[in-house]
Amino acid sequence: MKIENRISTFLKNIPVIRKKNGEVLTSKQFLLEYKALKNYCLNTFQDDSIVAIQFDKDYRYIMSILACMEIGLTYVPLHIEFPNERVKQIKSIASFDEIINDELFDVIITSQSETNRASSFTLNSDKILYIMFTSGSTGEPKGVEIKRESYQNFLMWIDDYFDINKGDVVLNTTEFTFDVSLVDVGLLIVKQTEIVFSNFNNNIFRLLSELEKYKITTIATVPNNFSMMLVNELMSRVDLSNLKYALIAGSRFPFNLYEKFGLYLPNTQVYNCYGPTEFTIYCIVKKLNKIYDICRGIVSVGSPILNTKFKIVDDKLNCVTNSTEGELVIGGIQLMQGYKNRPDQTHEAIVEIDGFMYYKTGDIAFSDENNNCYITGRKDDTVKISGFRVNLSDIDAYIHKLACVKDSQTIYVDIDDTPSYLVSFIILDTEVLKTEITRDLKEILPNFQMPKYIEIIKEFPLNNSGKICKKTLLEKFKYNKYSAPTN
Repeated sequence: MKIENRISTFLKNIPVIRKKNGEVLTSKQFLLEYKALKNYCLNTFQDDSIVAIQFDKDYRYIMSILACMEIGLTYVPLHIEFPNERVKQIKSIASFDEIINDELFDVIITSQSETNRASSFTLNSDKILYIMFTSGSTGEPKGVEIKRESYQNFLMWIDDYFDINKGDVVLNTTEFTFDVSLVDVGLLIVKQTEIVFSNFNNNIFRLLSELEKYKITTIATVPNNFSMMLVNELMSRVDLSNLKYALIAGSRFPFNLYEKFGLYLPNTQVYNCYGPTEFTIYCIVKKLNKIYDICRGIVSVGSPILNTKFKIVDDKLNCVTNSTEGELVIGGIQLMQGYKNRPDQTHEAIVEIDGFMYYKTGDIAFSDENNNCYITGRKDDTVKISGFRVNLSDIDAYIHKLACVKDSQTIYVDIDDTPSYLVSFIILDTEVLKTEITRDLKEILPNFQMPKYIEIIKEFPLNNSGKICKKTLLEKFKYNKYSAPTN
């Protein structure tokens, strides 16, 4: 079934939707606002228009996404806290016509305009559904173009794959600038699940409270949230017996988390999911069931979903044998169209193998004889912060734009049971306070790219090859008792 048809069916039987304050949104209110927004878009934009959406994480965001999806209007999700410079960068790449935000939304729903013309929007399968921006390596974000047919395939897969049904309650924890949020959107329109918008803001106590209070049955989130929740001190105080499904993605699934699920949530079905932004949410999934879950101490991400495939290749793009490590490449209908206005970067990322196009993930992996995939590391310096992909070179490119900076090196700190974070070591060209550097960076970097700590040093330690030794920097940071977070 096509996206527009699924949304049309959803609108005829809208499930319970809770606002961010917990209040239930009535179907009547949803339909009135949705109709007004849809009419505004039909009257205002053209078939080739692109709009940006920027709200707090609440029902208006999801309503705007659905309206764009139904009529065929390409959208760009923006975080409510994106700095102006970030928004300007994205606008210069995506060339969106307008930002749908609270101010405009209030005008739209009070005007109640009727549709003045028949829809002239095309709904071709290869039309761009959305453009989602992710970290680059040059100080400029990359806009990933995803086609309608890609998300349609994803919806068809979740409809068939998951036992989640109407009556299940989904807790939306991820921002709509992170493509995992489209799992929640998909479950809403395909399975007619109830949805609750989380206020947890990285506060694990609040997240646990929401899971218990709203009797959440389904959550799609990053591993770190569960790593921090599943401890004796917390689990002994809450009742999570309603939680039936945990869809985990966004970064590696630690082995000790695998054990914790078995200990604290033995009746929760856990899925280890994998998929870069360039490949429409999930493309490889493992339903954890103790069969082919673990190999070499690594939790499997499983096998390809509907109409997708993967290979493990060497540097010359030749397939390697089972159990041999190589780069993971993924292909199929959910592959991105490309990076918006970046044909050179698209050409670097997408390669042809045996007559099919594949995305080079940069992840090092191996497979077993049952075609289960296991990811062991990265080829480059891309990391995940709260599920968002961050290129460390990108952070340094921004830092280098500051007049006071001579050089910088950003490292990633990932310790089990604590949120991962970034530390930037900076060599100054002009003496300034750390607070001034932090202030200037906050004007150009979104929160998930902000280093948690800034360390001023005189020179970088080098290894035997003459390269900067990140291991030494990490040890130097750990033993610096005077470090203070930037926020």
